[in-house]
Amino acid sequence: MRDSYETPQFLEETAVVKLAQDILSFEFSGKTAVMKLQMMKFRPRLYPSYGTFYENVHLPVEKARIGTIRLDFCTPEIIRIRFSDGETVPDCDLPGLRNTPMVVNEFPEPVSIEVVETEEDITLKTSSLVVVLYRKPWQMKVYQAGDVSEGKEVFCTRSLGMPIVKPKRVVNFDPTWNFYHRYAYPLGIARRDEERVQVFNSFDLRHDEHIYGLGERYLALDKRGQKIHLWPEEVYNNTSSGAYKNIPFFMSTRGYGMFINTSFPVTVRIGDLTAAALSLIVDYAPMLDTYLIYGPTLKQILKRYTQITGDPQMPPKWSFGHWMGRITYTSQEEVERTARELRAHRIPTDVMHIDTGWFKTINNCDLEFDPVRFPDPAGMTARLKEMGFHLSLWQTCNIPVNNSLYAELKERQGLVMREQGVPYNRPGYEDDCGMPDLTNPEVVAFLQEKYRKLFRQGVSAIKVDFGEGAPPDGVYHRFPSRAMRCLYPLLYNKLVFEVSEEFFGKGNALIWARSAWAGSQRYPLHWSGDGSATWRDLPCTLRSGLSLGLSGFVFWSHDIGGFIGNPTPELYSRWVQLAAFTSHARAHGEPPREPWYYGERAEAIYRRYMELRYRLIPYIYSQAVECVRQSLPMLRALVLEFQDDPTVATIEDEYLFGDSFLVAPIMTPSNERMVYLPEGQWIDYWSKRVVPGNRWLKVKAPLEKLPLWVRAGSIIPMGPVQQFVDEKPLDPLSVELYFPTGEKHFVIYDSRNPEIHVQYRQHDSNLGVEISPTVGQVELFVYGLSVGSATINKNSARITPIDGGSLICFDGRSGSQIELVIS
Repeated sequence: MRDSYETPQFLEETAVVKLAQDILSFEFSGKTAVMKLQMMKFRPRLYPSYGTFYENVHLPVEKARIGTIRLDFCTPEIIRIRFSDGETVPDCDLPGLRNTPMVVNEFPEPVSIEVVETEEDITLKTSSLVVVLYRKPWQMKVYQAGDVSEGKEVFCTRSLGMPIVKPKRVVNFDPTWNFYHRYAYPLGIARRDEERVQVFNSFDLRHDEHIYGLGERYLALDKRGQKIHLWPEEVYNNTSSGAYKNIPFFMSTRGYGMFINTSFPVTVRIGDLTAAALSLIVDYAPMLDTYLIYGPTLKQILKRYTQITGDPQMPPKWSFGHWMGRITYTSQEEVERTARELRAHRIPTDVMHIDTGWFKTINNCDLEFDPVRFPDPAGMTARLKEMGFHLSLWQTCNIPVNNSLYAELKERQGLVMREQGVPYNRPGYEDDCGMPDLTNPEVVAFLQEKYRKLFRQGVSAIKVDFGEGAPPDGVYHRFPSRAMRCLYPLLYNKLVFEVSEEFFGKGNALIWARSAWAGSQRYPLHWSGDGSATWRDLPCTLRSGLSLGLSGFVFWSHDIGGFIGNPTPELYSRWVQLAAFTSHARAHGEPPREPWYYGERAEAIYRRYMELRYRLIPYIYSQAVECVRQSLPMLRALVLEFQDDPTVATIEDEYLFGDSFLVAPIMTPSNERMVYLPEGQWIDYWSKRVVPGNRWLKVKAPLEKLPLWVRAGSIIPMGPVQQFVDEKPLDPLSVELYFPTGEKHFVIYDSRNPEIHVQYRQHDSNLGVEISPTVGQVELFVYGLSVGSATINKNSARITPIDGGSLICFDGRSGSQIELVIS
């Protein structure tokens, strides 16, 4: 039992710190401002006061050496802020680089900035922002242009406030600074020795502020009140405080985002020690390098963040189909038999995935098919493609010592090493494993040729598993050891994606990756890792996907049914409903995962939702194209779309799928839940009943039903039921209009056919609809309005009444102008 439960310390252990006090000098040139700061040295100690230990200043405060802050205005809305303990600021915190591997844009374009100096402060104005730098004490406040008033700050750093001096009339030192700042240190640095360095800064956290992002995290979507270590780890479930995908980027509802440009370990304290501050602590880095990003909307912040770290890329159209896998298929015959069974059971599927069982020894990754169990890989992939399947393969960066790949890497001096000059081996599945040194270009080229060989055999995709365990004390060809734990996932994603894109072409490449760091959104796609087949994992899994979407990632998936353990038929059915409205859908985990093993009812539900997903491929693929262009996630937390609605700030168990669908999965065995509909009109997808928003509903849904609504005004294109993507032409094309008012334009994108434009304009009782040429018949559904009469290209058209609306069918090959009279 513990003897004490003392208040936590900001830096975990007390250390001598240097904090920024005053601006000593200011220089401005082009779009860069440089300030020299007077740093003050404090020597805190743990000191008892009235029965509680807290940090107190034991010795008088002294002046320390000069610190430097550099502001670079990348755009009128993006400011790079670098702080270093010394008179110069390095380019970045990795030696020999102009910037880190996370950053792709140097922002060479000029920015118009007005500079105004007074004795008290310095003001820098762009077309979007006003930045005020206070001289004594140093503090930075940022306002929206045209709205500079107290209480309207978009962003505000914490200032040191006052120097600490020993009072003359009392024995003890004045504890004012310690009491006020011990939970949130202002800008500064702690240096215990040459390697053990911490840089930090703190910002005001308003009482009504909400914070999102920081990667795929399983705890609350709103990060307020959390202390988050950005440190990749194998978490073995989807409910822990740790994460596979840690992203040093967050957004605030105050209208700003921040990217911490480092791969050294980062701790973000979001009101956990004090409700009034958000703090950053970076360990081992020689500087603090951040990008402040103004929105003011979260959508704008996401797009500007990817301007820095790279635009997301579009995966191939077939990848939006259903993936089937398990741990694991172990033979060529088993893979092909399962593919035939999927077709026989009419479960639409595009990808067969072989996990750890395609090597000579299961789990022993040497990137070679076992010649006994897989005697003809090229023949297997060819036969799968004849049935409409692509093949995905598992592999890992943890290479067992007893296989040929390890030996080849060792011979090339291509493994992460220990300081003693031997490979850095650690326990793996059944034997010790080493890791390829991905900072070595020769290793990258060697491994990429291995993947090319698999692609030449007909393989379409590589599962990029693991990547979270790079040793922070290993020796690498390039970059400091302490920076590699977080950086390794990005290099790993990059290696496999780039050789895939080289082989298949832009827009036809993807990976299936577990670990990530900032910039990994450039290399789609990622899945939630090894969740468990439990009801408690299901809502946490969704939460993690929404969080990743608020971290710059467009695409995300999860294992239908959970990876570890076998789900009940009920859980399995609810999970596939979520998967049908996720950017990518894969069944995977402990065998069996094929739906016919879960009973006739579960199989029928699985088939129903996969058939619906495949009918929605025109919508899904088109939304994916737009999401990539705008850097928006396909699964959108409601706060992203309805930022001004305070009710949605903490909603994390429902979401928008693209622009139009509101999805509220059932997350418990009770078959009921509360659902919030935001402002506007919503149409129940199943009944077509129009429901007003800005309200909570108690929803009961039998196992066959996913609570699902469509936003009023939406255009939903659908195709025929098919067994794999592009099995059939888009004939008939179903176009569903949901309570169409005003005007709307939707582009149906296709990787192989011309775009189809659908638009409508409503005026009084007339609704004009225009559809550009299609490949065949068109079925136009209008829901929420009563259609009295219709003409198509000025010819009278037949109207068929249907539940909740009307249907008009016609030949769309030459393009169509439809005029509807609403009765």
